[in-house]
Amino acid sequence: MKIAIIYNLPQELSHKKDALADEEAYFTAKAIKEVLEDENNVDIIRFKEDSIKKLKNYDVVFNLSENTAGCPLKEDEIAEMMEDAGIIFTGASSRGLKACVDKELTKKMLQLRKIPTPNFQIFTKADEKVLSGLNYPLIVKPSREDGSIGIDKNSVVYDEPGLRKNIKFILEKYNEPALAEEYIDGREINAAVLDGEILPLSEIMFELPANKPKILTYDAKWNTESDEYKKTIGKCPIEINPNIEKQIKKIAFEAFNIMGCRDYARVDFRVRGDIPYVLEVNPNPCINPDGTGFIRSAKELGYDYRELIKRIVNSAMKRKIKNKSKPLIEIKN
Repeated sequence: MKIAIIYNLPQELSHKKDALADEEAYFTAKAIKEVLEDENNVDIIRFKEDSIKKLKNYDVVFNLSENTAGCPLKEDEIAEMMEDAGIIFTGASSRGLKACVDKELTKKMLQLRKIPTPNFQIFTKADEKVLSGLNYPLIVKPSREDGSIGIDKNSVVYDEPGLRKNIKFILEKYNEPALAEEYIDGREINAAVLDGEILPLSEIMFELPANKPKILTYDAKWNTESDEYKKTIGKCPIEINPNIEKQIKKIAFEAFNIMGCRDYARVDFRVRGDIPYVLEVNPNPCINPDGTGFIRSAKELGYDYRELIKRIVNSAMKRKIKNKSKPLIEIKN
């Protein structure tokens, strides 16, 4: 079988330090190629507007494209181009990708279906009036980024001056609206979904000083030399009340479907008391083999990296074999 792995990288980042999150896709692409190339013809392609013609020659595309700043094409636009060309690819559809990257739209879609998510407000101006009912502390972040881009140790604010300062920072640095949502001081739990199956839950364990908010900052996620990285540790399996676990898994599956995800995704929660709040839905989450939340959960269920990648490819291929017979990759236990 012929498989293409596509990624895109930023061309001219105005915020260079955020490039680590975008460049991770290339390292993941190399790892996936190593897994698949023993039994298939596999190529890694940096996506450009003229790549579509080439991709038509492949049976399936493993889509690692990102919504990268400085890139002329966004991830939903790349997906839409493949859809228009009849190309089968892994992960969410163009509509799903577009909805999930827009945090305001995500939260509104979840609220419409009565799924708990923290109260929020979108700011397009630094002096915009704060709505009544929005309670401090708040966490302020870009409304259309992922990978913890734009989140640092000062992102949680406790009063209006702090809020205004952070909104101004987001508007000026990222040139996009700022999202301010109520900060849920509770457990941070990730629910990974793979081909219709909810994997064992994973948790971020914060070993930070008491005066620092327990949040997954950009440095905590990407800067391996930082104190924040070293003191935010992923754990799977976790100890959790069975009733709350059942709620999280049910909500994760609902959110997966509401947001138009396919094949695999990760739903991020904060749990306060017995209420799990959805923070974000990640349609194409990090699957770097170095032990991210998704990988931890898959390993706990007994899936090694090779099997995980093949399951994602097979899930995408099911969409193709509905109309045309194509062999799936054999998964050897």
